[in-house]
Amino acid sequence: MNDFAGRTVQPSRSPRLAYQMLGVLVIAYIVAFLDRQIIALLVAPIKASLQIDDFRIGLLQGPAFSLAFCVATLPAGIIVSRYNRRNVLIGGILFWSFGTILCGMAESFSMLFAARIVVGLGEAILSPAAYLMITDAFPKERVVRALSIFTMAATLGVGVAFVAGGAVINLVNSLPLIPGYERWQVAFWIISIPGFLVALLLLGIAEPQRTVAVVGTQARLSDGFRLLRARGGGFAPVFLCSGLLGIVYYAGFVWYATHLIRVFGFTPSKAGFVLGVLYLCCSSLGTVFGVALAERLQRRGMADAPLVAVAFFSVVALATSCYSAVGSLPLSLGLLALQSLALGSFFANLVAALQLITPPPLRGINSAIFILWNNIISLSAGASIIGALSATVFADSVMGLGYSISLTCVICSSASIAAALMGRRRYRDAVSQAA
Repeated sequence: MNDFAGRTVQPSRSPRLAYQMLGVLVIAYIVAFLDRQIIALLVAPIKASLQIDDFRIGLLQGPAFSLAFCVATLPAGIIVSRYNRRNVLIGGILFWSFGTILCGMAESFSMLFAARIVVGLGEAILSPAAYLMITDAFPKERVVRALSIFTMAATLGVGVAFVAGGAVINLVNSLPLIPGYERWQVAFWIISIPGFLVALLLLGIAEPQRTVAVVGTQARLSDGFRLLRARGGGFAPVFLCSGLLGIVYYAGFVWYATHLIRVFGFTPSKAGFVLGVLYLCCSSLGTVFGVALAERLQRRGMADAPLVAVAFFSVVALATSCYSAVGSLPLSLGLLALQSLALGSFFANLVAALQLITPPPLRGINSAIFILWNNIISLSAGASIIGALSATVFADSVMGLGYSISLTCVICSSASIAAALMGRRRYRDAVSQAA
């Protein structure tokens, strides 16, 4: 990686300014979830207005956003590696907020589909930019904590999106109609406002000084893949554990509500409320615990502290994998709560592990590759595997979906334990190389 040899810079880090920046980034993450998820609360009026069926609604909620998000992730990583990350992020926020406004101006399915693509493209900037800004703004021993706080915003964002979205809909229903527009369109316009406010907040945040003054060739996507190949032994456990534990996490997040409805007779609203409270509380507490564990291991001089912590999380995930295969509701919810506590900070630990073994000029690109990997493996592949098992192997059982969830969790958490423990030595070597 001689193209990126550069003079090492010791950036001046003010804890107060670093946490101010982190606070704004957390708000931005929550606002991003509000913009992407508000459509879930507007399904009925959109269907009636645009005369579309559930299949097209599914396309608007899924592929229209997620495929655009995935396609833009790698270019986003390249951009934030080369240019002022704060300014690029401001541009991304303005872009997705403009997309939300376009959603409110849509008069057909194709127009709304295109507007959702705009939202996905803009939001693809957020995580790569935030990872780099946080890594450079905080000292090495506080990176895991800072990234855990940021990624916790994803869990908070889901809850806030539903609460705030419902409040906006109630507000819109109390307002007089605007001639030529419907209430669901006005809801999109109101939801777009916080994005512009967050962009203004970011104008007051200084761009963190990069840890290396880059000279020579600019970072390219091919350089990121070349680094992954050259130091594959160090990167492999980070990518593998993230994908595997992501499947375990999303197994409950995506499928468990349906299990509650089928087996325990929950209504959709009750299932959503119970799981929303569970994830908000347990994932938040799990983040605090996971950060404390990783930092304690780091203070003991363990260069592979993030991987050791993730191995522990994986053991707990394995021990609680039967949560969807038991017939007792209290036991099922209790086991899921324990698993959520364990998995509250696994992703932040692995993001920190990735940053610590990646040369600063390539952190944006490798973060983008990492995000793309997790979107494809954790959400897309994981959800499909569980659905396929439920429809085939366990099709004749009322508990079929629950068995599918538990079996998937057992396999993936076991594999994550093996990947973390077997990859420790090579990860430590990669840390030494990066240093």
